[in-house]
Amino acid sequence: MSRPFVSKAQRIAEARIDKLLRHAASINRISIRHISTNYGIAVGYCSAYDTETYILYSPKIGIQTWFAHEGDCGTCDQIEQCTETLQQLAEEWKVAIPDERPPTDLSIYLFDTIMRRLKWIKDSEGV
Repeated sequence: MSRPFVSKAQRIAEARIDKLLRHAASINRISIRHISTNYGIAVGYCSAYDTETYILYSPKIGIQTWFAHEGDCGTCDQIEQCTETLQQLAEEWKVAIPDERPPTDLSIYLFDTIMRRLKWIKDSEGV
């Protein structure tokens, strides 16, 4: 494959990812603060839930929207799905996350780590 072909394919893929991330933000009424089509992530604020929101594109699980929240994971019937989603995202981002924490804690750790890697927050901010 030629370099121009690969470059064009990458631009097309990033344009599609941009469209997916922005569409997910739009339908969830999220104001995007940061976006990286190269990494398939957008971070913004959802005024309806008054919370930080993460939108990610994963080749394995598609578009995921995660609303930062403090929940009682032990009583939630979605705990397994949340844990599996976070573990999949952590694997794709090569972030080791501890298994014994509830999904709300895992998500804070994972998304802070990702945002530091992208230099969207400083090391002194976040967790």
